Amino acid sequence: MGAVVGRFDGLGGFWELTRREAKDQQQGNPVVYRFSAVLSYLGPLYSNERLRKEVLIKVGGDLFRVEPIEGQRMELQGRTLQSEGVHLWPVT
Repeated sequence: MGAVVGRFDGLGGFWELTRREAKDQQQGNPVVYRFSAVLSYLGPLYSNERLRKEVLIKVGGDLFRVEPIEGQRMELQGRTLQSEGVHLWPVT
């Protein structure tokens, strides 16, 4: 469908990504990050559980998909979206 259901674009919203130090982080495995975003826009479609949602961030000129690691999930509390463990995947 491709509808924008939320946005954190610097106009009242922001996102933060910090590297999570994991004792079991092994060479060659994807890096795990903590993710937090305050949404500047949250549309009515966000609450529709039937729709699959993707979180995309732009770092420099590159676009990345933010996905929770196994056992974690994205949680929305008010306008704050966060997860304790995510991976970043380049969008091509």
